[in-house]
Amino acid sequence: MASMDLNEARSYVNYLLTLGIRREEAFGALAFTFIKEHDMEALGLLPEEQFNLLMSIVQAFAPEPKRYTQKLELLKRAKELQARTSYSNPELLRQLDYDIRKTQAELDIYNDASGVRVVGLVSETVKTSDAAIELFENGNLNRAVGSTD
Repeated sequence: MASMDLNEARSYVNYLLTLGIRREEAFGALAFTFIKEHDMEALGLLPEEQFNLLMSIVQAFAPEPKRYTQKLELLKRAKELQARTSYSNPELLRQLDYDIRKTQAELDIYNDASGVRVVGLVSETVKTSDAAIELFENGNLNRAVGSTD
């Protein structure tokens, strides 16, 4: 992508935040692409501008398991930035910690239930336990997971 100067970057961030405020459907994809393709620090954006954009993206994510990893990554980035902003206060830090723990727990529950371990933006199948294989081979898997069949 073509490089931006600070004024162009600020204009685009303001445009993105406006889309977010208006709950425009395109906001999430455009904003996520922007932060993936640009180093906001190198562009010269203030920590507050970076934090606002990250938190707006987190709020825009649908509550779907496929978004948990991305949400967790953005929350951790926001937590790192928070100390450098004028928003730095213990209550906000506690809320970010809570959101990180909650999202990590949701991701862990999803991974355990699905048998898929999500690492970054790549998924890999987790090795099935020997007990589950034995239940499956003996035809007892449905009974083991609570099926009424």
